[in-house]
Amino acid sequence: LLSMMNVSMHFALLIVALFLRGCSTFAPSRFYVKRNFSVNENTVGSGDSSLETGVEASPQGPPQGSPQGPPQDPPPGVSPKAGGPPPSTAGQQFLESFLELAFKFLYLWDDSGVIETSKNLRVLWTRALLANLGMIDDDIAYNLLPRSTRAIVKAPIYGPFLDKLDFIVKRTRFIDSQLEEWLRDTNKSETRQLIILGAGYDTRAIRYQNEGLKVYEVDLPTMAEKKSSMVQFYLENTPLSNIEQVPLDLNEVLTCNKSLVKTLEEQGFQVGAQTFVVCEAVLFYLIPNAVQKLMIEVFELPECRYCITDSLSKVGVTPGGPPKPSAREKCEDWLKGNGKQLVAHDIVFGGAIHFVGAK
Repeated sequence: LLSMMNVSMHFALLIVALFLRGCSTFAPSRFYVKRNFSVNENTVGSGDSSLETGVEASPQGPPQGSPQGPPQDPPPGVSPKAGGPPPSTAGQQFLESFLELAFKFLYLWDDSGVIETSKNLRVLWTRALLANLGMIDDDIAYNLLPRSTRAIVKAPIYGPFLDKLDFIVKRTRFIDSQLEEWLRDTNKSETRQLIILGAGYDTRAIRYQNEGLKVYEVDLPTMAEKKSSMVQFYLENTPLSNIEQVPLDLNEVLTCNKSLVKTLEEQGFQVGAQTFVVCEAVLFYLIPNAVQKLMIEVFELPECRYCITDSLSKVGVTPGGPPKPSAREKCEDWLKGNGKQLVAHDIVFGGAIHFVGAK
């Protein structure tokens, strides 16, 4: 049995290494970062920072519909209800199939019952790896991994792949900094609420539980159930009364005329209380008209602050085009049109993906 476990651990290491390698080759923009973009000198000083020191953003960014960029907008004659991620290439399909099997292997000796899709679990494993290396602040992700295989994130084999994960590091730090700033600004408020759209295996509800937050994690019904089971199993039934799982397919705000806010209110959400909304790599996967309707609804919330790290092409903030207006100016115009103010901004891929703090 020990020999089998040893072989299995080595295979698991190979799986994670292949996954990280795949981040740079096949994966969509939420797992991709590219170095040494060209830069248009007309965009310098526009207020849009690059990914990191020494890394410059292309004025065009990855083309829409490419594995690295946002999804292609529906072509003329196609209903705007079409949308979601771009069609997968043969290489992407192969990697997806392999990773589905790989993550089943990582959970082979796990009896929590949480395994359902490698797409959601990849984020969790990546965050555990980055936290172990001190690149992000997340002491929870590792504890949510199977005890039988989670030690592989501590293996010293990931150096060649880490530059592919800079985008996730930057995104995580941006969201956490915006959330912590809001927490300081509202520290005297009696009720504070955090909404996480498309929560997946996000750990913020647990990481910030001592802040007196009521957290509403919105995701597909199957995902909400799995997340609840995972938290209770790995944290050994530690009571977390501050977390509400909100089962809702966000596309149904359009297709079934559902209301996000009414669904939240059914689980105790208080309209008018201090609220922070996180939208991290979610809009990419939704129907374009559903994105627009969803954003209109959340922007109607009073006493609310927002952090959006996503493609904004489905709300009309498209990458590319002339040097003016800049990506920041486009974002500001969109927010002003919805009665909101931009308070923090960053971009990757020359504006294909925005990091937005707004109120």
